[in-house]
Parts: sequence; structure tokens; C-alpha cells
Amino acid sequence: MQEDIDERDEKLILQHDLLAEISDAIHEKPSINVIIEMVLEGILRGIDMDRSIFAIISKDHKTLICKYALGKDASELANLFKIDVSTKTNVFNKVITTHRGSLIPSNPKEINGTINKNTLDSLGLPPYLIMPAVVKDKVIGVFIADRHVSKQQVDKKDFLVFQQFCEKASVGLTFLTKQH
Repeated sequence: MQEDIDERDEKLILQHDLLAEISDAIHEKPSINVIIEMVLEGILRGIDMDRSIFAIISKDHKTLICKYALGKDASELANLFKIDVSTKTNVFNKVITTHRGSLIPSNPKEINGTINKNTLDSLGLPPYLIMPAVVKDKVIGVFIADRHVSKQQVDKKDFLVFQQFCEKASVGLTFLTKQH
């Protein structure tokens, strides 16, 4: 029991430290790429995800295209990743239009047709965490994380921490775009 508490405490400290590092970096006004990479790394290490991805929305607003991928099979994922978001029932379309993140469960009955074949080809089966990157009230891309390789479940606690990292990214990106 004491070991479990210590492990949880260590994870919370790591998450806090990673978020603090991102905040410190934002104040140093690095490139936007540095902030995105730090957030993706924080998601991998701070939440024990297998993969973390940042995908940008195409100019025609119909496709998500991988800009950065970290973790297991990242280069393969980056090359394959292209998701059509033009369908209103698509979960990514909902995340983009509502500006709200989502934990996509592994239970097919809960997905209800919100994930298309194109998404499954790019990411594999859920669960995944999805969160919009919002700059000046506009979604510019989406953060995605999963445990696809290890096949470990993703829960509400993971999603809440994921949200913290992604919201830190959105704050940082908004701050940095105002500087230019």
C-alpha cells in the first residue's frame, strides 16, 4: 500500500515538474515548436502514454495532418496519419467545433459511429485522448495520446492530466502568437 502511494506521489510530482518546465519555457518566449514538443514529451512521460501526437488542421479545414509524433512507432504514425474531419459525426470534428476534449473509450458501443475507417487506419483502435489546441479562440490543431502499443486502458484521471498539458499548450501558444 505504501508503495502505491509513493508511486502516485512520484507521478504527481513529475506531472507538476513537467507543467512547471513548460510554463518557464513559455516565459522565455521560445518557438511554438518547442512548446508543442515539450507538451508532447510531458504527455508521454507524465501520463505514461505510448504515443503523443500534434496534428494541424488543413487550410480547407477538412483534414488533420500530423505535425509532430512522439513515442512508439512515431515516424510510421506520422507518415500514415491523415484524418478526414469534414463529417459532422466524426469525433475529431466534434472536438474541433465544440473546443472540448474527449476520452474515446475502447467499448465499440460507446463510440457509436463517431470513428471512421480512416481514423482507425491512422490510429488503430481506441481508447485515445483528444484535445483541441486553441489559439485566440480558434482551433489550430488537435493533441492526441494513446496506449496503443502497450494496450493499457486510459481512464478519466489520465484524461484530466492530459487536459492540463493541452490547456498549458493553448495558453502558451496564444501568448507566443501575441508576441509576434
